[in-house]
Amino acid sequence: MARNDRTELRRLQLGVRSARIGIWEWDFQDGRTYWDAAMASLFGRTPQDEPLTAEQFLPLVRPEDRGRIAAKIAHVRSVGGDFEDRYAIVLADGTERFIGTAGTTLHDSAGRVTHVVGACWDMTARHLAEQGLRASEAKHRTLVENIPDVIMRFDAQFRLTYISPSVRNVVPMAPEQFLGRSHRELGFAPEQCDFWERTLAAVFATGGPRETEFTFEGPLGAFVFDWRLVPEFDDAGAVTGVMSIARDITDHRRTEENYRALFNSMVDGHALFDVLTDGAGEPVDYRIVAVNPAFERLTGLPAAQAVGKRVLEVVPNVRVRWLEEFARVAATGQPVHFEESSRTFDRYMAVTLYQPRPGQLAISFVDITDRRRAREQVASLARMAAENPEPLLRLGADGIVQDANNAATPLLTAFRTSPGEPATGALADHAREATASGRRVQVEMAAGPRTYVATFVPVPESGYVNVYGHDVTDRKQAEDQLRQAQKMEAIGRLAGGIAHDFNNLLTPILGYAEMLLSMTADDDRQRGDLEEIARAAGRAKDLTAQLLAFGRKQVLTMRDVDLDAVVAGAERLLRRLVREDIALRVEAGGPCPARADAGQIEQVLMNLVINAADAIERGGTITLATGARELGRADIPAHWPIAPGAYVTLSVRDTGVGMDAPTRARVFEPFFTTKDADKGTGLGLSTVLGIVQQHGGAIDVDSAPGAGSTFTVYLPRGADAPAAPADRGAPDDAVAPDGGRTILVVEDDHAVRRLACTVLAGCGYRVLQAAAPAEAIALARQHGRGIDLMLSDVIMPGMNGAELREHLRPLCPDLRVVFMSGYTDDVVARQALRDREVHFLQKPFMVETLTAKIRQVLTAGPPS
Repeated sequence: MARNDRTELRRLQLGVRSARIGIWEWDFQDGRTYWDAAMASLFGRTPQDEPLTAEQFLPLVRPEDRGRIAAKIAHVRSVGGDFEDRYAIVLADGTERFIGTAGTTLHDSAGRVTHVVGACWDMTARHLAEQGLRASEAKHRTLVENIPDVIMRFDAQFRLTYISPSVRNVVPMAPEQFLGRSHRELGFAPEQCDFWERTLAAVFATGGPRETEFTFEGPLGAFVFDWRLVPEFDDAGAVTGVMSIARDITDHRRTEENYRALFNSMVDGHALFDVLTDGAGEPVDYRIVAVNPAFERLTGLPAAQAVGKRVLEVVPNVRVRWLEEFARVAATGQPVHFEESSRTFDRYMAVTLYQPRPGQLAISFVDITDRRRAREQVASLARMAAENPEPLLRLGADGIVQDANNAATPLLTAFRTSPGEPATGALADHAREATASGRRVQVEMAAGPRTYVATFVPVPESGYVNVYGHDVTDRKQAEDQLRQAQKMEAIGRLAGGIAHDFNNLLTPILGYAEMLLSMTADDDRQRGDLEEIARAAGRAKDLTAQLLAFGRKQVLTMRDVDLDAVVAGAERLLRRLVREDIALRVEAGGPCPARADAGQIEQVLMNLVINAADAIERGGTITLATGARELGRADIPAHWPIAPGAYVTLSVRDTGVGMDAPTRARVFEPFFTTKDADKGTGLGLSTVLGIVQQHGGAIDVDSAPGAGSTFTVYLPRGADAPAAPADRGAPDDAVAPDGGRTILVVEDDHAVRRLACTVLAGCGYRVLQAAAPAEAIALARQHGRGIDLMLSDVIMPGMNGAELREHLRPLCPDLRVVFMSGYTDDVVARQALRDREVHFLQKPFMVETLTAKIRQVLTAGPPS
């Protein structure tokens, strides 16, 4: 073999070896086979193993390839020639390997096939790659051909080189009809073709992708497409074609239009925002992307002034609460709902804030101003009902108490029920009555210590009954107190009238008895009878004094006095009034200045102490205490006839048997007494009440059975430096009778007039007498300035004493006046008696008292 041939053979062997190609030979004459090491390796053998025979080879071939390979071997063996094929074998370890083979036949001189020489190579990797490529191509073909989008490829002349089968959904044409032709050549509308070709030309010219939108109206209807175009390049970078995807967005656009219509027609305000963040990704503001007309209407902000701007630009004074909620939703993505008042827009808003997508926020708000105000009004009405001091209840058709306010608790307690439970007793009976009649029922109902007027109002359309209660306890008590006051007033008037007439009777009895006693010797046997007459008249005088005090008809000498001094002055007398087994204590609270008649206050003390002593059965203590107190309106019971202000107090406290409530209620009634018939008249406490009320004060009683009693008198506070108690000693007898003075006696009662005239004439005075004011005026005209003093009754027919004095002033300018009366209920007379120049003589009076008063007035000099 030449050197060149050997070199070439060497190169061939190296090439075969590097390509891992196995060489084999099959001798048909002796049936022997030959293979090299590469061939042995392909079939999972070693070079030392014997080559496979034809019978050993075929079982290794995969069944689906075996028949074809066996036929090809038979053909080559009988006919000869070149061959090439590929098949799969399964090795002993189960591995599948794909083999490529090629060969040729050798012939003898007679032309018979004697040998087959061939090569085999491993195609497993290539086969798998081809198989994957075919699967991928099939998958993409399936995807492209089944996608609803229309996929197209265009060449530089705008002809279609590919179009997906989905084009049938747009036009009734097969894809094959489009290939190699442009839309214009296919007869599409010229203006549509102009748009497509302009867009394609821009992609070919710029080499950049493009996206646009167009509407196509064809035989199958109108379609809106989103059209995306991507250029294809050759190795030189030139655009050789354009791939496009046309996506049908008709429904999307219709949805958008519907959404826009809904967005614009919503009653609720709606706005969309982009979230603006800082470098750390934290929200700092929000740009308004879109607002609906309701937003404009509710906020007063036109879209043109809001869209595209930041929230803090549009509403610079937005509340921090809103920005905090915006930031929270932006951070968490969780929606929030809240109600908020907007000072900027002067409205109440129900707000929903949510995140439609990351980086955006949406807000929906409803104007609930009217609803909120209505709700507040309803809540206010509910509070009014709950806080109403009068009971309010609702009973259902089944008799269950559905609702009740706090004030209804006493009613519910009295009838042993509560909300959610059946009504009982009269509450249930009257509710049924109102439901049955269809008309309101009004009744008076007692609930413990309180009394209510309850009105049952049926509500037929709802099936329940409303119960409106009105607490009349205080009114009934006031009515009772008014009736009691009216009764007391009537009794007082009666007592005053009786005292007036009785005093007129007593005046001559006492006067003449006194005169007769002064003229009767001590050893005269008739003197005892006269003294009995005088004592009986004296007791009658004391009784009329009590009647006048009870009726508040006596004349008071009001001065600023110290209660402590009054108590101290009366203490010795009071100690003689109580039994030895009763201790009398004094607790001075001074200073206690009162505007009062000291003598009448002593009378109050005496009556209260006697009453306290009678209440103590076997030893005890009576405590007299004074003090001062400021009374506000809330401190004064409704039945007390006094006003708020400064008062001093005088209390008498005993350790006696005490009183129950019924007794306390009647304790000040005239002639009411718990004592035996021979131990009291029942006027003591009535007299106390009359004196206190005539002073402009009030009296309170606190008592309980077995706990003693405390009577507390409230008197108006006087000056801080009260005068010393008046000297209540005997009349001044040092003044000698002054005969020659003229006294005019005016009295409509004959007996009283005759007594006064007799006494005064006996003292040496010149006496003129008149039975009526008209007669007195006539005498004044006759005697003029010769009259020095007028002694006149206060109450007379036709004209009272004060009016008479005014008539006499022009006739007798220096006239002195002494009024006398047993009853001073006349308003004019009371006004006259307040005059410092007026002197008063209480009927019945003693002769000595009359003469002393006349001397006092005459010696005082003429009035100023």
